Amino acid sequence: MKNMRRSILILGLALIILLPRVFDLGAFMTADEKVWLANTTGFTRNLALLKWDKLLQQPHPGITATWLGSLAIHANTLAARKLPLVLGQSVLLGFIGYIFYRLWSPQGDTRRSFSEGGWGAILLTLLLALNPPLVAHTRVYAMDALLAQFLLLSLGCLLLWRQTYTARYLIYAGAAGALAVLSKLPGLIIIPFSLAYIFYAAGLPREALPAGGAKWGVWSLAFILTLIIVFPSLALNFNEVMHLTKEFLLEGDAQDVHGPVRASYYLETLLFFSTPLHLIALAALPFVWPRMKNKEHVVVLLAFAALFTGQMALGAKQGDRYILPVFLALDAFAVLVFFALSAQLKNKRIVLLTTHYSLLTLFVWQTIDVTRLHPHALAYVNPITKPLYGERRLGWGEGLDVAAEYLNQKPFASSLKVAAPFPAEFGYKFTGEVIPLNHYEAGNVDYVVLYRSLFERGQDSWEAAVLRQFAERIPEKIFQLNGLPYVWLYREDTAPGEST
Repeated sequence: MKNMRRSILILGLALIILLPRVFDLGAFMTADEKVWLANTTGFTRNLALLKWDKLLQQPHPGITATWLGSLAIHANTLAARKLPLVLGQSVLLGFIGYIFYRLWSPQGDTRRSFSEGGWGAILLTLLLALNPPLVAHTRVYAMDALLAQFLLLSLGCLLLWRQTYTARYLIYAGAAGALAVLSKLPGLIIIPFSLAYIFYAAGLPREALPAGGAKWGVWSLAFILTLIIVFPSLALNFNEVMHLTKEFLLEGDAQDVHGPVRASYYLETLLFFSTPLHLIALAALPFVWPRMKNKEHVVVLLAFAALFTGQMALGAKQGDRYILPVFLALDAFAVLVFFALSAQLKNKRIVLLTTHYSLLTLFVWQTIDVTRLHPHALAYVNPITKPLYGERRLGWGEGLDVAAEYLNQKPFASSLKVAAPFPAEFGYKFTGEVIPLNHYEAGNVDYVVLYRSLFERGQDSWEAAVLRQFAERIPEKIFQLNGLPYVWLYREDTAPGEST
């Protein structure tokens, strides 16, 4: 009976993880997906031809995404090609839940401690399964969600090693750290962070340093072996890989700024793309801190979140998705705060029940948000801070599909000519002709599409110039997602089959 209950629980969690992720994967195409589809094709071709020194397609490096994507390389639809990434990340999320189950079970004893370790892991798995930004990016053919999940897994394994001093968890931590780096270069932050934490865990006195060095050696060996096994080009063609990576960081896409750099950008991102539970947990921390049992876990999670945010703030290129790992760390942090608060209020039954029902309400609210926005989870904004959102830049292609479907209902839609930002992404759903937005004046177009991501590009950009030209014009239709205007459709000329 106990095994049956556990099996039903695992099946239920698996369904909750999968349901928001696997349906309508081909609803729209984001701006980077065509690039990573092509990267996977190049990766798979070189893999099949045994050109293992030429596996790097783009120095992000995105190796984990291309490995998963290669499993559906011959699929004919975008949805089918995305499916291995979604399924792989769903399994990864379940493994994260298991590691934190082990971590939060007293002294690693999972047989007698389901009430603590089990419920904490269940809550964390639910929060991750229905974390709107994570759901959104798990559904995208890219590597941001992979980076975030591998980093959280590495942190969980580090904490579990610290608690049990079992070497295999240190090996898991090093391997997960390597997979984070192979997903996206900002994962490199796990190297100094892990080094510092391992030496701290070994003890601060000088005589403990050799022990810390040995543990660091285990982590490093697992890290390096994973890098080479998963990405053999690093060993077979090290100089070229390093040259391309350096060029990318100093001269390439990493320096392609989207707009004026703002010191407050990532603070705004935390406010707008966190969940209400994150904000409430942060506000409650001072009240539960004095009697908290897992203070070290809280410090590690928040320190990593702060360090990762600071690292990204130093870059010239800013984007909301770049700090996705922070939101996953905040999910684990929120679980710790909730259980600390429950322990503190256990003798105040009415207050405790109120707290539990409040948590349930917030979780249901979060679930409704994910369901309501499907398949456009990328349009999520924290409902508490949404009134302050204004015209902040947003949009990676979601919403263009809605405008394209609207035009497809027009008479002679296939004869229409449209100027749009992200022309390939708009053309993914549109049956007519699409040209780039910055060519619209010479293109003799029927419609012009403006998109929310044109905002905040800087006053001297061509995007700002286009927005000024249309500032006084009335669009034929404005398309909204999550109550925010995303797409403005302007009619330029008499469309085929229509009279003036």
